Amino acid sequence: MRQEIKLTDEEIIEMFDGRDPDFDSIIFTRDTIENFKTARKGWSDGGKLSRDDLTFYEVYFVQSRKGEPRKNLTVVDFGTVRACYLA
Repeated sequence: MRQEIKLTDEEIIEMFDGRDPDFDSIIFTRDTIENFKTARKGWSDGGKLSRDDLTFYEVYFVQSRKGEPRKNLTVVDFGTVRACYLA
């Protein structure tokens, strides 16, 4: 999937708008931003929505399962592929 994004690794990192993830910690998926919104409803704690637009979705302090650490979720939409980062 990574190969479908016609940007360098550094350019992809820049698209995370200052979050500066380690490239190896980025997950590429075909899940849409809508899929993430739907899944969030079933998480132990859906966190606090920070940003939601056509190509960028970010939620703070999400907890997918009770007992797991809370993390910030950032998803960047590149068309056919989304890049996700949990920190």
